[in-house]
Amino acid sequence: QRRAAEARHAALRIAERAAVETEALARDRYQAGAVDFLEVTEATTQRLAIERDRIRAKRDALLRLSDLYAALGGGWSLAEPTVAREERGYTVADPAENT
Repeated sequence: QRRAAEARHAALRIAERAAVETEALARDRYQAGAVDFLEVTEATTQRLAIERDRIRAKRDALLRLSDLYAALGGGWSLAEPTVAREERGYTVADPAENT
């Protein structure tokens, strides 16, 4: 699973670089009057979607790593962020609430 996640992240980095280049080309073409601004907007939208997917893939890999660490007996005193808990579909009891 780790190799698949690394491969996905690498592929998304490549796709993101290509999307940045596409966006720059669309801007250049717009400034030259060859296309309308819609092409620039579509290129920007695609770049942002790829960037979001890359960030989510990295976040998911880090969450899996922290889950593994916790499963192996690791721990830390800071509570896991609420958003991450909700996205994974479970809640973690806060030890301070039991006192």
